[in-house]
This record gives sequence, structure tokens and C-alpha cells, in this order.
Amino acid sequence: NTTTYQVVGTDLNGCTDTTSITVIVNPLPEVWMIPAPSDCGDTTGSIALGATIAGTGPFVYAIGSATYNNLPINNLFPGVYTVTTTDANGCVSSQPVNIGVINSSFVSAVASPAFGIYPLPVNFISSGSSGLNNFFWDFGTGSATANTELTSYTYTSPGTYTIVLTAWNDFWGCAVYDTITVVVAEQAMLTLPNVFTPNSDGTNDDFTATIIGVKTIKTEIFSRWGNRVFEGEQTNITSASQDLPLWDGKAANGNVCAEGVYYYVVTAIGYDTKDYNFSGFVHLFNSK
Repeated sequence: NTTTYQVVGTDLNGCTDTTSITVIVNPLPEVWMIPAPSDCGDTTGSIALGATIAGTGPFVYAIGSATYNNLPINNLFPGVYTVTTTDANGCVSSQPVNIGVINSSFVSAVASPAFGIYPLPVNFISSGSSGLNNFFWDFGTGSATANTELTSYTYTSPGTYTIVLTAWNDFWGCAVYDTITVVVAEQAMLTLPNVFTPNSDGTNDDFTATIIGVKTIKTEIFSRWGNRVFEGEQTNITSASQDLPLWDGKAANGNVCAEGVYYYVVTAIGYDTKDYNFSGFVHLFNSK
């Protein structure tokens, strides 16, 4: 604290004099500093001025040998920094400031093609935040590769494979993930029902094929008298495995066909470039 002292001086003749001396104690500078976190390598952190609590300005701030006349201090990597503050009276104080990390990074993986007939070579591509500089691909077979945004892998056995891409930054960590699926078929497959009910109840309303590895399907439906009541074609089918509606039970004029037995001819081309032909009977029931 600032204190006033009474000083008494006495010479050799015994004469005395008294005076007052005030010793001023300046407060240590105290500054409220606000850290802004780094965003996982996409942006660096900073230290900004919140408020001056004590001390006499102007202030000079220092981190190590680097000095700054003003706040904020920018371009700070994550970590704990000792910030030294010196005020106009030469008083010095220090405080630790932590620059944390937030993770808003993202990564996205794409497989091309995502389905096909084995052996199937697949190219993998990643995209995402600019701060990511390490990549690890798990191909779902026990095999993996690292340190590349672009890679490829050949699947030699049929199956559905889950691929996990992990990406991170060397300095910040902040791992992010994406998961995709590759379907590898032994050959194109197509199964068809023998009954459906186009009564708009939301259940079994279409003549639907379950397909794997099929690229194109042409469907023809004939009445029991041999008249063709429907013809349709679907090309460039991009989903590896799905239930694909072929016929909604309506004739070319838009009316629902009468109940009865119909004959279908379905011709498919697989991603293995082979032709597949199916024919048979399907029962159409309209009752709810």
C-alpha cells in the first residue's frame, strides 16, 4: 500500500528537522484476457482484451520474446501461453492463457463405383476441412491404407463392405469420420413376387423386383388373352441393392387393371454386362 513516512534528521549539533515522504506503491497491472479457441486447424486462436482491472496504461504485452502494444494477439496455436503485462510504471504481472480447440471439421468419403460384380476395383475420394492432413482408409476387409486423400481398392469376394475414413490434423488431433458402403455381388440378381395388391393401402401396392447389381430393367405385362397392358423401362439404376417398383397395376390409360392373373416378361442387364431374362405369372388383387 502507498504509505507516508515521517523522517526526522539530527545533525552533530543536536539540531533536528522533520519532513514527510510518501512511498507510492503502484498496483500490478491486471488485465482480463479473453481467449478464442483454434478450430481444429482451420483457424488459429487469439487472445483479446476483456477489460483493464488495474495498472496504468499504456500496456505492453509479451509472450516469450515477442511483444505487442495492443490486444488481440492473433495466430496462436492451441496450448497454454504465459502472457506478461507491463504498464506505464514498469510494473509487471504474468498470467496463463489457454487456447483451446473446437472441432467443427468434417470429412466426406465417396466410393466409385459403390456397387458391382466381383472382382470390383473401387476408387475412393475424400473431401472436407482444409486443416485435415492425415487420412486413414479402412476398407472393411481387414485391409487399410493411410496418408492419402485418394486411394483405390479391389474387392475380390462378394459381400457388403463398410468403409471407414478417419481424418485428422497432426498438431490439433481432432479426428473426424465418415462411413460409406460398397456392395459387391457375385452376379446380378433379381427376384419377383407372384402377387401384389394395388389398392393404395401402402402395403404391397406395386409389382416390385428385389435387385442386386442390375443396371437396366425392361418390363412387359400381358393379360391372359395375350394383350400387352403395360410396358416400361428403367435405365441407369444407381443403387446397388434395392426394392424397385416395376408396375403399379395400371394400364396405359391410367386405370387399375382388373383382378386376375397376368403374365410378365422382365429383361435385365446387370453391371456385369450380362443379360438376364425372367418370365412368369403374377396375381393382381384389388380388394382391401
